[in-house]
Amino acid sequence: MKSFKEEIKSDRFENEQQMLVLDIFFTADWLEQKLLKVLNKYKLTHAQFNMMMMLRLSFGKPLSVNEIKERILFKRTDVSRMIDRLVEKEYLIRELCTDNRRKVDVSISKKGVKLLKKITPEIHDEFEHFFEKKITKEEALNAVKTIDKMRT
Repeated sequence: MKSFKEEIKSDRFENEQQMLVLDIFFTADWLEQKLLKVLNKYKLTHAQFNMMMMLRLSFGKPLSVNEIKERILFKRTDVSRMIDRLVEKEYLIRELCTDNRRKVDVSISKKGVKLLKKITPEIHDEFEHFFEKKITKEEALNAVKTIDKMRT
């Protein structure tokens, strides 16, 4: 893959910080396209995949709609509508909470877990070359620290 400057055919930026921000946007889009290459085969969006993984990683403990809204990566997502779509596809289960009838619990179904078990290796294969062969663990941790520093 070419460098960011080569890809956009420019090396003129107001400063290094602007170049960093633009490179992050460019790289985020590149990563999104790689992920969608896999997810599109299963008619899932990135946000739907994220929600299903979040519920899978709750280890069988249902999450409320509000808990999902707090944890989801995509803050502008219409969580209720996305839950409806995934329940329709039978990937999620929505139930009234037994302790609080105003609360709705959401969990991943067996069909949803089965789909994730199928998708996850494909995603790993898609990103393996990028992450495991080009970026060391130390470089990855440094990048995470830098990105976290930008947001705080």
